[in-house]
Amino acid sequence: MMNPRRLAASITCLCLAPLAAFPAPLNLDLGLRASIYDENYKAGIGGELGLIAAATDGWDLGLHGNYSRFRKKTENFPNANEFGGYVGAYYKPKIDQAFWLRIGPHIGYSKIVENYVDIGGDVMAVFKATPSLDFYGAFIPAFFAGPNGQMLIRVGLGLEYHAGG
Repeated sequence: MMNPRRLAASITCLCLAPLAAFPAPLNLDLGLRASIYDENYKAGIGGELGLIAAATDGWDLGLHGNYSRFRKKTENFPNANEFGGYVGAYYKPKIDQAFWLRIGPHIGYSKIVENYVDIGGDVMAVFKATPSLDFYGAFIPAFFAGPNGQMLIRVGLGLEYHAGG
């Protein structure tokens, strides 16, 4: 089997190639996250930076980098940090509400003590705050494939700035 880090990097590059070809402006994403990782750790607190581009009226593509700090609950475990990133494809269903949804899969890389391929889904409720700023709430469950596979659940709030267009 291919090294999880190389597999995630290869898939990320393949997914980013179409993102570079879009003439649409990129939106900048900044969010705070709380993560539940393992029974030996307290909830992790961290953040996320991202770029989101509108692929079509019904789809967005995103690239996200994230960090979380986990403090130990179990004496024999060290404190841990999560470093990672992923690409996502977000379907935007047409709904008649004051907000819109982004729903879709993501794949990437994460390191918490060990290296993992991060596979999961994203659900976001996005609200228009100003013409150039959106506010969102996110639920991001993930499965970490690799040695000693794990589950991770991220929830968060964030802001998205429309850089142009």
